Amino acid sequence: MLVAVGRTSVTAGLGLESVRRGGLTVTPHGIETNEHMQTSVPHIFAIGDLAGKALLAYTAEQEGDIAARAILGLPHESLRYDAVPRTIFGIPEVASVGLTEATLKERGASYLVGKSFMSANSKALIIGSRDGFAKILAEKNSHTILGIHII
Repeated sequence: MLVAVGRTSVTAGLGLESVRRGGLTVTPHGIETNEHMQTSVPHIFAIGDLAGKALLAYTAEQEGDIAARAILGLPHESLRYDAVPRTIFGIPEVASVGLTEATLKERGASYLVGKSFMSANSKALIIGSRDGFAKILAEKNSHTILGIHII
């Protein structure tokens, strides 16, 4: 049996005490950064699990690119964390990207919901996995995709 309770940034043992006194902001989720991955101490940058945002390897790689470009003074875009895909490889598999319906309701957004059930999917029928669905959330007027969730 595997029980996964999540991951967290580990900042203990990094010698951050003196930097904290210099104004570095460390939370239980990691070291706070701006859109350039720069911390509250201007010459210190944090990425990946240490920055405590998405905690994914491909996100850390993108954050590293953003930090390197910022350090070198090169143009770069900010990372849109709402566009980072999330996946749980289990039974059932779960994947999502973008905003959830609960978040859209909280924000009072006007949105449309489209659902497709796995019972109508040929591959799902072939492998005998008929449970589940895919849900797409889109902005009501423009039909811009706001979130996709698959179970």
